[in-house]
Amino acid sequence: MKSNRARRFALFGVAMTLVLLGEPASAQEQQCEQHEPKESRRSRRAESLMDRARGEIALDRRSEHLAEALELLEEGFESDPDNPVYYLIAGQAYVALKDYVAADSMWDRAVCMWEPYSNEVEGFRVVAWTNTFNQAQEAISQGDTAAAMVGFRNAYAIDNTRPYPIFQVAAYSVRQAQLADTDSAVQAHLGLAVWGFQEALASARR
Repeated sequence: MKSNRARRFALFGVAMTLVLLGEPASAQEQQCEQHEPKESRRSRRAESLMDRARGEIALDRRSEHLAEALELLEEGFESDPDNPVYYLIAGQAYVALKDYVAADSMWDRAVCMWEPYSNEVEGFRVVAWTNTFNQAQEAISQGDTAAAMVGFRNAYAIDNTRPYPIFQVAAYSVRQAQLADTDSAVQAHLGLAVWGFQEALASARR
């Protein structure tokens, strides 16, 4: 019993030491030339497909509409790469597909290219963050911790200014390291824990 407790404290100490020794470098703020959004045939068609996807009950049909919308938006990236409207809509499409990392990237690009999009994108982020965070909390209430960690990581991906979700991932990873049977598993869990704690610290300072 004492050896297990000692192991837990030792692993936590290792994780925190690594966090303090290696905080992530602060990201440089991206500078973009401003470009006013221009609606196009592709953007209007993509938005129409997004509306159809929202109203579609069948998951396969919904995915087809979203995929078609993204194809049109990708064509827009190529034909008119300085038009931020494509990136704005693409962020919404990726959220619908639960690809929150891609959604975050698209919205960052949209706001960088057209600063007046900031409030609109912030609204989208709040909705997406709330949905993913609530899903994580629901998974915890049902005893599905693994699914909860996915939800917390998704919430952090869509809004990295709120440290609580990624802190939960880091704490869970420390617990998993304490339970792991092999050195490789311990190292994998500790690696995720260190990353999570570093991100939580960086998030709290943003």
